[in-house]
This record gives sequence, C-alpha cells and structure tokens, in this order.
Amino acid sequence: MFNGGISWSLTVWMQGYFPHFNHEGESWNPRSWRAAFAKSRVPICGGHVAVYVSLVGDQAWIREHMRFSQCWSSVQCCHRCVAEDRAGPLNFNSHVKLPSRCTNSYLASAGGILSPLSEVPGFALETIRGELMHCGALGAMADAVGSALVELLYISLCKRIVFLCLREV
Repeated sequence: MFNGGISWSLTVWMQGYFPHFNHEGESWNPRSWRAAFAKSRVPICGGHVAVYVSLVGDQAWIREHMRFSQCWSSVQCCHRCVAEDRAGPLNFNSHVKLPSRCTNSYLASAGGILSPLSEVPGFALETIRGELMHCGALGAMADAVGSALVELLYISLCKRIVFLCLREV
C-alpha cells in the first residue's frame, strides 16, 4: 500500500481534483462526502497541482522500491546503463560511455510491473536520483546538506519579509 498510495496520491494531485475512487480502484460510497467532493470537481490543494520531477533515495531504497534486478553487489551493477562489475567491454571502470537502459524495457520487466512508483505520470529511469548523504563515507555530506538547508531557509525568509513589507504598503 505504501508505494501504491504514493503513486495514487501524486496522480490525484497532478490531476488537481478529488478522485472518484480510492488507491485500490474502488469507487467511493455514493452517499459519502468523498463521492460528493469527487462529483463537485472542486480543485484540491488550493488549485495547486503537482509535477513529478524526480525520485530521490539511496541505492538500497531505490533498488528495493523500484524492484531493480541491477544493484551495486551484482554483475549488472547499474540501473541507468549496462555497466557490469566484471572484466570486459562493459566494465563500469572502462572510461567509455556505456549504452543507457531503456525506460520502456524496465516498465515491461517484472520489476517495472511490480513497482507502483513506476506508475507515477512522468516517470523515467533518467528521473531517478541518488541522494547526497550516501555518495561517499556515510554522513560526509551532512554539513553540505545542512548548509544548503540554512541557505534555502534564509532565502525563503528574506522573500517572505520583503513580501510582507510590500503587502503592508
């Protein structure tokens, strides 16, 4: 349910209206408030809609939730290209550009069929991103991530203060 709920929720948010059915595809009880909301076509989230940009996680989470057969501990070690962890022309350390894996092939595979996250509109293999905290030694990027958060908060607060000042004028 967790992943199915996420893909259902994102899809609903992207459409911008309350859905006619739940995350399992079942219609709401016709006398429920949910059915009334769905029938009214009132925009949800104040009219703001979602746009899928990317899926971010560490390698273990991505492999588990996307159901990839490729992983860092197997011969086929990359879900984005055909790199292999063995001697030969596809060795990940060969310093040549290796062919990319195809999103359509992944979606037709057992992993693509089983992963509800692959159902999110706009999903493609190119949109899966590793997160910074696990790029090197565990926790090595914590300071950088923390600094970025402070910077984002500072920028956000400054914009709000300017907005509030302009609003009062």
